[in-house]
Amino acid sequence: MKQEPYKIEKNIPKTRGKGNKTYPFDEMEVGDSFLINVPADRKLNTMQAQTLSAALSYASHDGNGKKFTTRRQSDTSFRIWRVK
Repeated sequence: MKQEPYKIEKNIPKTRGKGNKTYPFDEMEVGDSFLINVPADRKLNTMQAQTLSAALSYASHDGNGKKFTTRRQSDTSFRIWRVK
């Protein structure tokens, strides 16, 4: 079955997503951080890492000028800081 061509539409306002409510990015000020613990019997799996990466990317590129960084703190935890 042949797909119909996409119809280009003009002047449709961009809608905002719901945002990420799992992590407190919106409440953070520069210098604030929070710790994410991974249970010792589990490793951070690829899906969780991708979800966190996407959340960080969204929070950093939301047009709000905020920037975040993350560092592993131990085998079972890592920390996220707001740096800008």
